[in-house]
Amino acid sequence: MSGSLFRSEEMSLCQIFLQSEAAYACISQLGELGLVQFKDLNPDVNAFQRKFVSEILRCDEMERRLKLREVNTNAEALKRNFLELSELKEVLKKTQVFFQEHGQHNIIGDAQHALGHQMMTLYHKGDGIHKSVFIIFFQGDQLKSRVRKICEGFKATLYPCPENPQERNEMLNGVLNQTKDHRNRVLVGVQKEITAWIIKVKKIKAIYHTLNMCNFDLSHNSLIAECWCPVMALEDVQRGLKHGTELSGSTVPCILHRMDTKETPPTYFITNKFTQVFQDIVDAYGIATYQEVNPALYTIISFPFLFAVMFGDMGHGTIMFLFGLSLVLMEKKLISMKVKDEIANTFINGRYIIMMMGAFSIYTGFIYNDIFSKSLNLFGSSWYPYYKNTTFVVQKSFVLDPGTMYDSEKGPYPLGLDPIWNAATNKITYTNSFKMKLSVILGISQMTLGVLLSLVNHVYFKRTLEALVEFIPALLFLLCLFGYLVGLVFYKWFLFNQKCTQCAPSLLIHFINMFLMKYQPVGNLPGTNTTTFECREYPKDLEKLPCSSQTVFFNNQQMIQTILLVAGVLMAPIMLCVKPFVLRSRHNTKERRKQGLGAVSERALIHQEEIPDNSVNHKDVDVEVEGHAVHDKHEEEVEVTYVVIKQV
Repeated sequence: MSGSLFRSEEMSLCQIFLQSEAAYACISQLGELGLVQFKDLNPDVNAFQRKFVSEILRCDEMERRLKLREVNTNAEALKRNFLELSELKEVLKKTQVFFQEHGQHNIIGDAQHALGHQMMTLYHKGDGIHKSVFIIFFQGDQLKSRVRKICEGFKATLYPCPENPQERNEMLNGVLNQTKDHRNRVLVGVQKEITAWIIKVKKIKAIYHTLNMCNFDLSHNSLIAECWCPVMALEDVQRGLKHGTELSGSTVPCILHRMDTKETPPTYFITNKFTQVFQDIVDAYGIATYQEVNPALYTIISFPFLFAVMFGDMGHGTIMFLFGLSLVLMEKKLISMKVKDEIANTFINGRYIIMMMGAFSIYTGFIYNDIFSKSLNLFGSSWYPYYKNTTFVVQKSFVLDPGTMYDSEKGPYPLGLDPIWNAATNKITYTNSFKMKLSVILGISQMTLGVLLSLVNHVYFKRTLEALVEFIPALLFLLCLFGYLVGLVFYKWFLFNQKCTQCAPSLLIHFINMFLMKYQPVGNLPGTNTTTFECREYPKDLEKLPCSSQTVFFNNQQMIQTILLVAGVLMAPIMLCVKPFVLRSRHNTKERRKQGLGAVSERALIHQEEIPDNSVNHKDVDVEVEGHAVHDKHEEEVEVTYVVIKQV
């Protein structure tokens, strides 16, 4: 089932020859596909010694400007411009009043006026600055330069004053229309584009980082890249390379060919918007090895269901389901909003799992018969307690008699817990015991599924040794101990009914005694209550025994439990020791074989004799002994050490 969520995609190591002028566009197209993982072919080269380090530094500088300095600088410039325009507006108003009062014909020569000016930094502190408007009249260019120097010395701001009243009115109207409108227009334009700018810079930076992983062939003016790619996506990659070559205007096509390698490929799963969140949960704990069974496929059901087992409320489950459903129905709108809040994105990305957790919680709420901590009597209880008015005067509670207060013909409650438990004083004790048993059953079942999936991996990879010394002992260990406990839970549920629950042994004490191999003799114990409790559902040899001495469930229980305990304990050393010893034996056998071939090669070199055709050429032996043998020895020793640690 390769090519599905069940198992990771088949990967291939590819080598790509990129022409220098088309390399940027081709890498950009492959990045948009998201189907290629490049290898670093320059692992020993320092990051600051690579070819495109200057381009990456420029991208870093641009990112810094977009995030911090440029935005602040633009805001300061706009604010400063706004203040200057505001000052010019006041100047024009004052001068207009001055000329109207004194008459335009009384003004002789050039007119210049200046406005007192302070640093802008004072406005950041929220301090107000009082400024005065004054007009200076003079004649001649010489006086003009002196007046300008004096004003600049006192840090005054100079504004031109048109001589014509009509020109002054036009300038005043232009200033009034230019201030806030221009500021808002610029900021709105920047707001629309700045996100796209940041994304563009990040893409450019990623492209140059990828180009730095390539080798350079100066003789052919090309770059050589190696990458992992899914086999099913090779055609898409080739189309991307072709499109990138066309965009760059290059006439030489890029070349892609597959390579044979013994390296373990990366794991790649094809996911969609529904399965991605479950894959992320699994990857948070560990990523499956290449071509192994993907646990995320089973997590789609098990994760929300196990949550619902703990949650288990119809009312709250309905609220959660409706919340998740609303997120699913509005997913296009929410995604288009590009929410930056991390907590909000957690809910948006997990919308499907929230909806499923709510749906499963509704189901488990029916099983627990719990809606906002209340019970529902949908099918009618089989219990009909009756009591006198004076019953609770004498005692605070009373025990329901199954012989006289239970309708055996009607039978148990059809779905979930009987609502009669809602009024019981021991409700919490009973429900906790019930939920604990369910947790044990579901937990052991999930562990068994995991062990069975390991067999699928062993068969797929043809690992006979692991199947014999890992899967079989692990399964026996799990079933002989904890699987037996699950069997006892179901056996107890079927063996004891409402008439004989007081005689039911405790599963927890019973299981602990199994490991301690502690068994009490069947019969009356000294100092205990010997009152018998009739129960027709008991086996014949367990009838009429004191409840306190009921320490067994069935005949020959001690012998069966001893066999299961010994078998389970013996599986532990098999899982720990057998595989490392077998691998060590294989390694020693391989070493002896190589030493024998090396001796044959040495004798052939000394006597200058030809090795027979059915043997191995001495040159090949030398290469194997001096090269591959040493490499294999190192790998084998590392593998044995790793296996020992893993098995422990």
